[in-house]
Parts: sequence; C-alpha cells; structure tokens
Amino acid sequence: MQDEARGGMAYFNNAIFDVIPVFHRRIDTALANLGLPKLPLTHSLFKPRGEGQPAGVGGTQEEKLCRLLDASAGNQPPPTVMMATKTGSSTCTSLLISTMMTARATVRRVTPPMNAPAPTGQTLTEPFRVVLSHIRDHLYVTRDVLHQCLTHSKMKMLSALHERDAYTCVEELQKPLKVLHQCLALSNMNMLTALHERDAYTCVEELYKPLKVMYDSLLSTGDESVANARLLDLLRQVRTFEFGLTKLDVRQESTRHAEVMKHITEYLGLGSYASWDETTRTEFLEEQLKGKRPLFPPGMEMSDEAQEVVATIRMLAELPSDSLGAYVISMARTTSDVLAVTLLQRECGVRTPLRVVPLFETLDDLNNAPATMKRLFASEWYMNHIKGSQECMIGYSDSGKDAGRLAAAWALFEAQEKLSEVAMEAKVELILFHGRGGTEKLSEVAKEADVELILFHGRGGTVCRGGGPTHLAVLSQPAGTINGKLRVTVQGEIIEQQFGEKEVCFRTLDTYTSAVLEAGLDAPPAPKQSWRDMMSKLSTNSCAEYRNVVFERPEFIEYFQKATPVR
Repeated sequence: MQDEARGGMAYFNNAIFDVIPVFHRRIDTALANLGLPKLPLTHSLFKPRGEGQPAGVGGTQEEKLCRLLDASAGNQPPPTVMMATKTGSSTCTSLLISTMMTARATVRRVTPPMNAPAPTGQTLTEPFRVVLSHIRDHLYVTRDVLHQCLTHSKMKMLSALHERDAYTCVEELQKPLKVLHQCLALSNMNMLTALHERDAYTCVEELYKPLKVMYDSLLSTGDESVANARLLDLLRQVRTFEFGLTKLDVRQESTRHAEVMKHITEYLGLGSYASWDETTRTEFLEEQLKGKRPLFPPGMEMSDEAQEVVATIRMLAELPSDSLGAYVISMARTTSDVLAVTLLQRECGVRTPLRVVPLFETLDDLNNAPATMKRLFASEWYMNHIKGSQECMIGYSDSGKDAGRLAAAWALFEAQEKLSEVAMEAKVELILFHGRGGTEKLSEVAKEADVELILFHGRGGTVCRGGGPTHLAVLSQPAGTINGKLRVTVQGEIIEQQFGEKEVCFRTLDTYTSAVLEAGLDAPPAPKQSWRDMMSKLSTNSCAEYRNVVFERPEFIEYFQKATPVR
C-alpha cells in the first residue's frame, strides 16, 4: 500500500500540483470574458482525496498520511522562498504590518533545521520579506518534524525540548537541534504533538491567512500585477491541497465495528451485541451517544481484529484533523452501522470526528438504502450531529459482481433518486459518493430531508468497475443529483491515464468541469414511466441470468480462470 501511495504522490509532484493554478486561471479568463468575477479564493474547484484500505492498520495509515503531509510541505518552500527574494515593497496595509510584527515576535521560537537556506537580510521596512521568511521557516520546521515522524512513527520528546531560549549564534542553535534529534530518535510521540512541540504548522489556515493578507495588501495598494502572479497561484495551491496534499479517507468493513461493539456489551454485562436486532442496537447506540460517560476502558480484552479497529480509530485522534477526510463503512446495511462508528470515534478520543459515510454495495443494500437513511434521519440526536450534511457512497464494483452490470446500474440509478428525496425531506445536505454508477432513490431521500446532493463516483478502468467516457458518465446521472458538485474516486489503474502528464491532467479537469456545468445547467429529463417499467423488467431478467451463470454453475470458475489473466 505504501508503494501505491508513493506512486500516487509522483503524479501530484509531476503534474497535478502545477496544473491546478493553470486551470483556475483558464476558468478565471472564461469568466472575465463573460463579464463575471473571478473564482473566490476561499474555494477550489477540486479537492483531492486519498483512501486508506481496511488492511491498513493504524501505523500504516499514519505513515501514509505522514508521507502525504511531508510531500505537501515539500512542495511549498521553493515558490515561497522565490517570492521572498522578489518582494521588497514597504507599501502595505495596517493588517500586514500587524502580521509582520506577530511574525517578528515569534521568530526566535521557530528554529529551522540546519539544512534550511540562510535567512536573507530583512528589516521592518520590508514587511513582505519578513512575513514570507517567517512562513518559509515554519514550512522547513514542519517538513523536518514530518521527516522525523517517518523515521520514528511514534515519538515522544524529552522535557529538554520545552526549554527554548533566544539563539544568538550558530553554536547555541546547534546544541538544541542535536538534543531534538536525539529525543526524536529515543522517544514515542504522536505526529500532532510533535508538530505542536516545534511550533510547526498543524492546520492549513496558519499558512493561508498570512498569504491572503499579503494578497489583499497588494490589491489595496495598486499592485494587482504582483498579487495576481505567483502569489495567486500559491493561494490556489494551498486552498486546493491544504496540508495533506490529499485528505485521507479511512475505510473499514461494517462487521468489524459490530465485533468491537460485541466485546463492549459483553464486557458491560449487557449480552451480545451480535445477537441483538436492529431496533435494540439503534436504541442502545443512541442512548450512549446522548450520554457522556466512557463506555470501555483502554485495556479491555478484545480479539485481534477488534483491537486493530480500535487502534486505527485511536490513531485518528493523534493526527492533524485538517488532513483527514471521511470514515467510509464498507458493506453498510443498517442505521446501527453508522451510529456505531460515530460512537467509537467519541470513545477513542477523536475530538474532530470524521464524517461517517455508509457505502451501499450489494443489490439488496442499494434497494434498502433509502429506508436505512430515512431511519437515520429520524434520529433527533443524529440530525443535530451532522448539522444538515450527510455523505453516502454507492458501490459499482461489488454491486456489479453481485447482480450483473445492467441490474447494478439500474439499482444505483434508482437508489440515488430515492435517497435525494429522503434527504430533502429531512432538510439535510446529502453527498453521494459513487463507486461508480448512479442511483435515484437516494435523491428522493435527500429531497424529503431537504438535503443538497453531492455525488461521489468511484470510477474504475474497466466497464464492470464503472469505467467509461467521463463526460457521458456524469451526464447519465439522474436529474437533480448533480447540483454543481461531484465527488469522484479515480481507481489506481487509471491514474496515469488521466493525470500522468500535465496536458492530460488539464484535459481531465476540463472534462469533469464541463460535464458538471452541463449537468447543472441542462439537466437530463426524468425517465418516462414506460422506460422505468422496461428497465425494471430487464434488470430482473438480467440479474437472474447472471446469478444463474456465476453462482449456480460450478464450471464457471474453471472457465473464468482459463479465459482471463486473473488468478
């Protein structure tokens, strides 16, 4: 999995990182030609995401995230240093002066590593250079800490590091740095604590805010050409990639969470969670979520599989929250699957909980998804918890293997419609994450909950995994399910095909943008009832034939092994 993560980061370094600001400039130009303002700097058209597989236990997930953070921090210093050497203006706003004074006040507390470039001469008459130098030093410190975290996945710094004095010569600087490296090598501290200990960056706003202050200052003093050059590109990159390059989603199978809950209820003497019906499970979970008492002690005995789940969730509490995305529940079937993960995050000390995303994969789960989400939205506690936004993922690959391509595609289409209606009724923003297909029943759920629907497509390379022409795939989604937002997963086997070169990356971004705009501005009409009846009949017949061949004919396995390269 680490090899796959390194391969993915190579595409960011070689193409995606540089193409993002270029593409945003292309959009800004198109908007200007229409007499419209530029895209707001507070948002990016694209937000990269990465995924941690179920087998990636806590330590592996942490290393993967650490590499992403390290790569992101490593991408920032060169352009920042370049800007620091070219911006010596003293004309600025009072807010920038204030930012400069804050930077000067903390400069002695941030000590860059020895291999960082020597600071350039700077005075209070050069506010841009002072602030940029401060940003540069913070970035080098952040990268240094992350390098240490990669070398020592669990670190604990000794009390000597708490003593920071002003440094007046190189010798005074070298001594605490040596102590630092020794402490990092000998100790056992988590990443977030290590970043705090060195006054390194822990969230993207710490980097974005001073850059935005400089941008606003340049605009207000008439230096638009400087503001809208490299600084604008850097702001776009920071807002797009933030501090993790990609936010890391965590993924685990629903039965693994149920096993943890089984150990907990047996420890409390309440019986076996595994034998409870869905109503009993839901009532128990809601009661615990409404309370504040701890549910189980840290050293409680569990199976190895359950301990792995708990260790992974506890690891999330030790990582910068800005670098984490969603917690995806594979093979989600019931309301309790979502509530259990929500409860486990609280019990494991995750202060900023990850969004819990149920992934409906099999044909039965897709058909039951609207009812499952409707029961979830009926919970007053849960509705207050999600604050009007719910994300769902719909599986293309597993549904195709379970029911066949045609039956799966139609089930996905229907589920999407229904879920959107339920969400709208409950006044909840519903975000659909596709793996990759299209479902309609979800849309009805969203409408009932009054929820905005955002689609998340997990596109594969092959047809059975949802592969196909991107533009047509987006336009084929049900009317009203793409409202200016689309979430897409690009499978590993086609990353190079879509993002391997800068020109290809630009074309891919252009294709998705144009498709989303077209789907929102000229949505396809709803299918006629006669079309729906025909699709339902075709779906039923094709599913029966598919399952007859794949599941009921023993010679199929022998044929499959001989006819395909899959072993």
